[in-house]
Amino acid sequence: MENQLPRIYQETSETKIDFAYVPGKACKGPKRKFIALIKTSFMDNGSKGRRRSALREIFAKMLNKDEYELYFLIGSTNVRKQMKMVDGKMKDDSFVFKYEKDLKNELETFDDLVVGDFEDNYENLPIKTFLGYKFLNEKCDGKYEFATFTDDDAFIDWPFIKQYLKETAYESSSIHCLKGNLIEKVRAPYNGKYWLWHELWPSQFKPPSYCNGQCALLTSEAVSKIYTAAKITNRNNFRLEDFFYVGILRLKAGIPNPKPFIFKNTTNTHAPHYRSACYHMADIARYDTLIKALEQYDEGKLFIAASA
Repeated sequence: MENQLPRIYQETSETKIDFAYVPGKACKGPKRKFIALIKTSFMDNGSKGRRRSALREIFAKMLNKDEYELYFLIGSTNVRKQMKMVDGKMKDDSFVFKYEKDLKNELETFDDLVVGDFEDNYENLPIKTFLGYKFLNEKCDGKYEFATFTDDDAFIDWPFIKQYLKETAYESSSIHCLKGNLIEKVRAPYNGKYWLWHELWPSQFKPPSYCNGQCALLTSEAVSKIYTAAKITNRNNFRLEDFFYVGILRLKAGIPNPKPFIFKNTTNTHAPHYRSACYHMADIARYDTLIKALEQYDEGKLFIAASA
């Protein structure tokens, strides 16, 4: 079995996506330790931004305000795109965006949504991820040390991450799997929820190691290298964003295998044997359950078990 990239990912091809909206405050202040990017949608599981409200509260409680900037990645499904009028005439290459009331209010109140010009659905998750890399490189270059890509149904142990980065040696260009273990497969998945077409990853090629897309941390140098590779690589509608960005493009960019974020518990008998920093809450993630997780964490009752 070959341990390299199929030819379609070695060839050069332009990839781009346009911003529909960029926060006016984006990376205008001093350099931060973290820029946190959270993949979300307008409805965020039907609650119209309530998950995002909880996540803003969680970040404010777990990190000092001068340590981080938080942004949400979202598609333009709930944004109407209109031709821009110049002197009473439509201009073909220029657009204005009209936002639905709830989204407009959220933008005006928090100014932390990065909106991309694409339909917001599951199959476009790789495009949403590209939007994040584009934002970091074009709007925040040189203004942060680490970036995280997480889902809006994940609870992150930020104090644990800070401790880990303080006590652990790592390369200047590195990726860390916050759920714990790397995803390492002998063959690509051709069935199940996370399936691929055989032509997108032929069976004679061994899949690269990668982190679960729900929770990954990257150094700024790794972000830059992956974005450089992404801009010149045709995704060919590859649908698994974690496999593609921190697997295929990581390999193409010459970045070493991701690091597992997993630690043996040697003190607390009530905690899992191996712990990590990302708790994926999935369908139970709502405003109340996310805040409840924070309360349990503060009380020392939330223990995050390592997984992949």
